[in-house]
Amino acid sequence: MDVRTHETMVTFDHPFRIRGAEGVLPAGTYRVVIDKEQILDLSFIAYRRVATMLHTPAVAAP
Repeated sequence: MDVRTHETMVTFDHPFRIRGAEGVLPAGTYRVVIDKEQILDLSFIAYRRVATMLHTPAVAAP
């Protein structure tokens, strides 16, 4: 299976929430990674997104 990975940086100007994540994430620049896999058995080449990951900074424990 052919998998493509695309990586980009996204900047948020304001703090934000993501459903399923605890607390508010601070404004800043975050790395976003998108994985796509090739759809087989088509007469043309096409890909579908199978994963999107937003990398957040680690939280230091006291």
